[in-house]
Amino acid sequence: MGRTHSWQHLKRFCDRVWACAKRECDPPCDEETGEAVEYEDPAAQAPFAACLFTCALLEVLQTLCEEDRQVAEWYLFEELTEREIAQRLGVSQPAVHKQLAQIKAHLRQQLSDGR
Repeated sequence: MGRTHSWQHLKRFCDRVWACAKRECDPPCDEETGEAVEYEDPAAQAPFAACLFTCALLEVLQTLCEEDRQVAEWYLFEELTEREIAQRLGVSQPAVHKQLAQIKAHLRQQLSDGR
């Protein structure tokens, strides 16, 4: 699978987590005045927000146990299906589905707590 497809897969997942978490990021501030920077083009802030969220997501992934982090990385970054992950782990697909649900719940919780 190509990089574009991988990025879209991660973005869809992050959008779902973001929608659940509704985590607000502090906007960039002017170093001298401390005032929030306002953008002439509202779309200019989107990459900044996406970058902050991605950094927060990567930080939260590091709080997972090694196996959960590996499963999350296979699912998010390598775009493996639940069945493919199950085969790698030697478990059933429903077991992986349940594990991913727990991982997603953890990510939502951590991101909504403002980590």
